Amino acid sequence: HVVPPRRPPKGFSYTRGNCSAFRKPFLDMRVEEIRQVWQKLKSLGPGSASGSLSTGAGLSSDATKQALDGVAECINFDQVFLCGHSFGGATVVRAAQDLPMMSADSTLGTMVLDMWPYCLPAEVTSAGLGIHTSLFLNSEPFATNSEAHICKDLVKTSQAALGLYLPGSVHGSFSDTPIVLPRWLGKLLRLTGQLDSDVAYSEIAGACLLFMDECRRGVRVPKKKKKKI
Repeated sequence: HVVPPRRPPKGFSYTRGNCSAFRKPFLDMRVEEIRQVWQKLKSLGPGSASGSLSTGAGLSSDATKQALDGVAECINFDQVFLCGHSFGGATVVRAAQDLPMMSADSTLGTMVLDMWPYCLPAEVTSAGLGIHTSLFLNSEPFATNSEAHICKDLVKTSQAALGLYLPGSVHGSFSDTPIVLPRWLGKLLRLTGQLDSDVAYSEIAGACLLFMDECRRGVRVPKKKKKKI
């Protein structure tokens, strides 16, 4: 199904209850999209039935299957990670909880990058993330603002989760904003932080790569308080 983009109603009050109720259809749709993509990828590969494939203009069905087979050959379905930023962070939390295939042993870890907390209701955060290890990596504002306690609660209720934040970073430091905008404009609009963008990218990528390496080795992170990296 498709949930068309829409703005909150007039007079909308920014509360957790209102945001989570308004965003629930969008989250439901995103989780369903993850399920469909996962099933399609699993159905691809050499010798597997590709099912019904959408083809672009001038691209034959055989060519499409050959291209997708090549993609599938590069995927290790025994070492899957979920990763999302902002609203995408909330999406992977829901996916990790709701999708049976994402709760299997093949999913090694979940990386939640500067998640927008208010779109998740209390029952989601109180349930936490089980089975696989989770990394919650936040910008400095998202680690200290009035919504930060929601992410901290999610870390606490998860079986094996590590909460970190990057000093000097902002929400846009985790996105392509520093690349798209000139540096002076990003600073003016407060879409880039005090930390140099290249340094921020390096720290974020480094933390994620280290986390994935540890998960592949079977290391489950101990319970720790949120700290700097």
